[in-house]
Amino acid sequence: CAKYGIKLKDFHWVSHHMFNVIRVDNGIEYPEEEVDGWIASEHGCKRCETVTKGRGDLKAVIERELGFVDSKVSTMEGGIEADRDKTEQDASQRALHSIDDVHRKIIREIITQNLRKNCSDLMDSDMAAQNIGTSPHSLWTYSMEYQMGGGHPVDKSDLPKFRYALLPKVSVKVSEFGIEYNGLLFHGDFAKSQDWYIKAKYAGSFQKRMAYTPSLCDALFYEDDKGTIHTFALAEQREQFSGLSWEEVNLRRAYIAELSLENKRQKNADSVANAIEDK
Repeated sequence: CAKYGIKLKDFHWVSHHMFNVIRVDNGIEYPEEEVDGWIASEHGCKRCETVTKGRGDLKAVIERELGFVDSKVSTMEGGIEADRDKTEQDASQRALHSIDDVHRKIIREIITQNLRKNCSDLMDSDMAAQNIGTSPHSLWTYSMEYQMGGGHPVDKSDLPKFRYALLPKVSVKVSEFGIEYNGLLFHGDFAKSQDWYIKAKYAGSFQKRMAYTPSLCDALFYEDDKGTIHTFALAEQREQFSGLSWEEVNLRRAYIAELSLENKRQKNADSVANAIEDK
């Protein structure tokens, strides 16, 4: 919230506890090996539930709210229209809202829903007898304090470990030049301290398992045997990809490959033309 200029008070966001169960969609973004990793991790959940097909109402409330925000933003001036003529000016060139504006709106919507939404139908007899409020904040706070013994709060210092447990994992190549993944190169002090690059130079490259953020290619993350999370930053020579999502990286690389192929074809054509002229 501080990143987006929102001053968050403690009662605005009271949930910072260990979760026991996670409910996921049937999408491909949650493969079985990832779910198994969550459950096996000391920072993961104890059980994973998959939403029944055709039961969108079983998904979290926040997903419906995100859909509401999306519908509002997309219809504003500068919004992206699904059926836009490809020859028209790109919507981003006349957008009135930056991605940070959208993030701020989503955060405020979450806070408003937590404090103001009427959830009286979700109250149990204990809550009704205590005459607590009807907001999600009131129900959650009462349940956590009086029905769940305070739950299991998570300290801020442990958040990186929880985030790491939820990030997708991939196999990366360790070479003498650095950490290689999907055409990009990464460097990290931990690899140097463990002589990874030297070992790769004299004994050959080897594989390591690391985590990545799908929406940003600027870093990879590695958990050592002691549970410490280490960051590997995008190398300076790959700066042109900085700030892109991995999907955008693939598109960019495909574009570069297409340009390279076209240049090669043109070079060959020029060579043939020059050879003819020389005769």
